Amino acid sequence: MPVLIFTRNGKVIGRVKAPPGANDVRVYWNIGIGWWTRNGRFMRGGGFLVPPGTNDFHLSLTGRFVPQPGIKPPPGANDFEARWSGSRIVEAWWTKNGKRIKPIPVEPGQKQLSWRLPKVFAPTFRKGPALKRRRRG
Repeated sequence: MPVLIFTRNGKVIGRVKAPPGANDVRVYWNIGIGWWTRNGRFMRGGGFLVPPGTNDFHLSLTGRFVPQPGIKPPPGANDFEARWSGSRIVEAWWTKNGKRIKPIPVEPGQKQLSWRLPKVFAPTFRKGPALKRRRRG
C-alpha cells in the first residue's frame, strides 16, 4: 500500500498511508496539508497534515522506505503531485498553488520518489475574518 513518509534531515518524523483506491497524492507544503486523490479527484477522508519540521517527503508504493536524496523544487513551486498505476509511479509534477509548472523525471518502473524542501516546514497561521455560520431557515 502506498505511503508518504515525512523526514527531517533523513530521520522519519511521520507517515501517512494511502486510503484504498487512491492513485495520486498532492502535497501543499506552503500551507502544510496534503490529500490522497483518485484520478485527480479529492477522496473523502484523504486529507492529512504535514508534520512541523518536515524538510523531505518520500512516496513509497511498497510501504518500504529506502533513503535517497530528494529532488529540489524549482523556483516558484510550493507544492507537488504524483500519480501511480499499480506498483509504479507514472508521473509527478512541481506545482504552484495546485497548477502544474514543471514535470519531475520518473523512470520506468519507479516505486519510490523523494522530494526535498528548500527550507524546513514551519506552520504559519494567518489571521483573517472568522467564518460565520449561516442560519438555515
